[in-house]
Amino acid sequence: MIPDAHLLLVRHAEPTDRDRCHGARSDPGLSPLGHRQATALGLRVRLLAGEFGPVRRLICSPAARAITTAVPLAAHLGRQHSTDERWRERDFGEWEGQPWHQLWPTVPREVTDDADAYLAWTPPGGETPQEVVARIAPALQDALEGSGTTVVVTHAGAIRQALSAALDLPWAATLQVAVPYARITGLARTDDAVTLTRVGA
Repeated sequence: MIPDAHLLLVRHAEPTDRDRCHGARSDPGLSPLGHRQATALGLRVRLLAGEFGPVRRLICSPAARAITTAVPLAAHLGRQHSTDERWRERDFGEWEGQPWHQLWPTVPREVTDDADAYLAWTPPGGETPQEVVARIAPALQDALEGSGTTVVVTHAGAIRQALSAALDLPWAATLQVAVPYARITGLARTDDAVTLTRVGA
C-alpha cells in the first residue's frame, strides 16, 4: 500500500571539529568528508523519495552544516530548500563548542548511568527536554501532512525526538537508534498511523 505521506529525515553530513559539542549555537561547516557525503546524498535521497511519490518540500535546520548538506539535495530534487527553526539541534548552553572529553566528566554519575536521568538533565544554560519536545512534535506533524514526500535535513537529536513522537516510543529507547552523518531515516503515514520505513539508509 502506498502511504499518504512519506518523510525522509536526513542527518547533516560530517562537520568540522566533530569531537566538540555542536548544538544550536555552535555552528561549524562541513569537513572535506562532509562535503563529499553531501554530494553523494543527492542521488540517494532522490531514489528513495521516488518510491513514494514526488518530493513536495525540502526543509532544513537553519544550521550551516544542515544548509550546506541541503544545497546538493535541492539540485538533485529540483526543489528550493526552506529553513525551519523548529528542526534545529538542541541548545546545549555552556557546553556549546566545548570538547566532549572535557564535558562528560562534569556530568553526575547518576545521570550518565541512567538513560532516563540523562534525558531529563539539562546542561547549564541549555534547552530543556520539554522545550525540545514542544518544537519538534508540531514540526513533525506539519512534515507528515498532505501527500507525497517531504525531506528534512536536521540533526541526530531532532531525528530521535521525531521517532519518539511519531512511533510513541520512550525517548530513552531512541538512544539505541544509530543516526550516522549523512544517513536517512524514513517515516510513512497511512491514514492516522505512522510507520518506520528505514533506518540509516
